[in-house]
Amino acid sequence: MGLQSPILNTKDKYLRCASLCTFLTKRYKRMSQLSNISGIQAVKNQLSDLKEKGIIQSWELPYEEILTKLSAGIFFLSPTNESNLTMIWESLRKLDQLQYKRNEERKLSQLEWQIQFKRN
Repeated sequence: MGLQSPILNTKDKYLRCASLCTFLTKRYKRMSQLSNISGIQAVKNQLSDLKEKGIIQSWELPYEEILTKLSAGIFFLSPTNESNLTMIWESLRKLDQLQYKRNEERKLSQLEWQIQFKRN
């Protein structure tokens, strides 16, 4: 019975590296797909549009990479001006089940408003 060398040959190293790269690529694609759920993507697009128009200063979606449905997401935003709030809510109301409140806790985000899309 011969002894096996603890040093992997070049072919084995390559195969292990290729296997790991394939695994990580598939995992990354899966995580990217989770955050592209249509409802989440619709809200992100709407918020980005409002930001481009100068209606909101900034917005955030903490833990975006693990969300699997819109009702689990908690979005945060800060308007450029308080007078823009009515326009913001009207724009987001086009999406189902909008709920919003001031972000008084400031645990997940420092932005001023918290918005969710909950089912009753």
